[in-house]
Amino acid sequence: MLQRLDAGKPELLLGRGAGQPLKQAQLRGAGLFQLPANVTDVQPNWLPYVLVNDAASLAARVTALGGKVVVPAAPERRNSSMIVVADPAGAVLALQKYPF
Repeated sequence: MLQRLDAGKPELLLGRGAGQPLKQAQLRGAGLFQLPANVTDVQPNWLPYVLVNDAASLAARVTALGGKVVVPAAPERRNSSMIVVADPAGAVLALQKYPF
């Protein structure tokens, strides 16, 4: 999860997803979510986010450099502001415009 700024203080929201925080901490740069019970084909994992100006426009560059787009931009996913990409070795990260 991306850092949220409230009253000028960076906060880390640790949550169960959909705005249900497990814990809030005065830290930066990460979020922790519980996988939904109906998700059985995904192992626990880390997904780093990189803030960009236009994630969708970077998809072609990712593939040109040998990577692949794992999750393309879509209106139902954060207003098309995010893609998930993998490098040639399979390491993944999310590229997202923020705020979306």
